[in-house]
Amino acid sequence: MNRVHYRGESFTVVRGGKPICEIVSAQPAGFNGAAFVDLLNSLPKPDADYLATIDELIRNQPPVTEARWPS
Repeated sequence: MNRVHYRGESFTVVRGGKPICEIVSAQPAGFNGAAFVDLLNSLPKPDADYLATIDELIRNQPPVTEARWPS
């Protein structure tokens, strides 16, 4: 971990001859809440057909069965 943090190195973890993850230094998030809001505001608004389709899907949603394990 020190080599990753202090030297900027990265390591690939291999299992069964295949890479499964990479250990790299943590970076600040490149996409924050304000950018997400801006993205949402830039998208086209849903039209009536889309909203009608969503309403139909919700109405025809099958009921959720009871859990089979104790709560």
